[in-house]
Amino acid sequence: MTIFKHFEKKPKITNYKRWGFRLFIYMLLIHGASIYITSTTSLIDPINYTLNRNGIYVIILSVLFMLFFLVGVLLTILSISRREEKNYQFYVNIFGYPLYLVFQLGIYFYRMSIYQP
Repeated sequence: MTIFKHFEKKPKITNYKRWGFRLFIYMLLIHGASIYITSTTSLIDPINYTLNRNGIYVIILSVLFMLFFLVGVLLTILSISRREEKNYQFYVNIFGYPLYLVFQLGIYFYRMSIYQP
């Protein structure tokens, strides 16, 4: 038995759910920061109608948000396919990303229904 000890399959340790959870938390923080910036300051310079510094910050935060969202969903799918151990990080990823997407789409369609001429 000791001869074949090195040939036994060891379970691969992956951190997909952990990184997916971290990206979900970062995504929530970025969303909160962008809401704070847009609610406290003007994004467009009223004199020459160009984006000021805060508008550029919101664009950068939006790109980071989308990047974190897409990578987090990919890591969640990898976590499911690799059959990682299920704990709170796994369940937050499984339920958090779809709920957040449904919430954002609901806000989008609600705004579109209000602003229709």
